[in-house]
Amino acid sequence: MVKNDGPSQGMRALAVAAQVLIGVLREGLSSANIQAQIAALVVVSAVCGFVHL
Repeated sequence: MVKNDGPSQGMRALAVAAQVLIGVLREGLSSANIQAQIAALVVVSAVCGFVHL
């Protein structure tokens, strides 16, 4: 049986990179909304890296 520890570090980094790309293409990174979304995703990704539910 394989233990699933959640998304790998690469997948979390890819999610953050995708959010940054979306921000650049839609509104630019100067938008407070995009900055908040990226910051939240970084925090959630970091927590997922330390806590295995």
